[in-house]
Amino acid sequence: MEEDSTYPTSRFIKLYDKKRTFYYKIIKEGTYPLTNQLHYTRNPKHPIPHNYIVETQYGKANHIVKCSINYVEGKPLFKVNFGENFAKEVHSLESSTEAACKYYQEFKEATNKGKISGPLLFGLKLLSVERVYKSVTLKIQPFSELSNTTRCRKMLCLSQCILDAVEEEKENMFHPTDQIKLKQVKFESYNDLYDINFEQLNIMGEIKRIEAVVKSLDRNHISREAYRSLARIEHSIPREEAVSTTRQRINIEMRKNIPLTLVDLLQPPIFEPITE
Repeated sequence: MEEDSTYPTSRFIKLYDKKRTFYYKIIKEGTYPLTNQLHYTRNPKHPIPHNYIVETQYGKANHIVKCSINYVEGKPLFKVNFGENFAKEVHSLESSTEAACKYYQEFKEATNKGKISGPLLFGLKLLSVERVYKSVTLKIQPFSELSNTTRCRKMLCLSQCILDAVEEEKENMFHPTDQIKLKQVKFESYNDLYDINFEQLNIMGEIKRIEAVVKSLDRNHISREAYRSLARIEHSIPREEAVSTTRQRINIEMRKNIPLTLVDLLQPPIFEPITE
């Protein structure tokens, strides 16, 4: 089959021959697992990505399905969503073809034994996408060699994947009235901790919390060095820089509201004569 693609410049790809035409929209590229965990399609062999989502349009009636792949306990889980708002779903832990056949039987008729190619439905034969996967995988560097900005970006991307997984699976495990929400995740790498919060930051609440810390430090005469040592142990307390900035702001506000005059006690006072 021929491939008409400018991926990754455009997420829309066309795969066709004289009999069939498939249109793809890559929603989420995903990544390749480590070599010893990576699975492949059958002949011809194509690597199977993780955290991958694609919309596929095919047939004269322009049927549209949403296909996704996520590795579960080391095995790829193939899902096909179809129907209005992609509300219907079939899945398989065996192969993309089994998932595609389940979809085909659900979509057509329960008695229909027709088959459809799983790798084609899931877009696993798209060589332009496969080349990008391999180039990105080769460029992955050890976390310790990355800049702080890149480290944070990777942690945020990983956090988003976790949030997406929770949002997708919570309806299968909890009642809608349970109102399950993911509030925070923590990562550790090379003894560095990363706390990712998903709730909207309460700015006024955070300001009052830091002010309370400043008040406690001043009242109990806790030194900067002692607080830094505590912050290295307990990562949930405000950083020393935020505490110092808040203390400076409080001092400036106090000077405005309570003017201070310095008196040199060593200099003899000068009295003006009293005249009647």
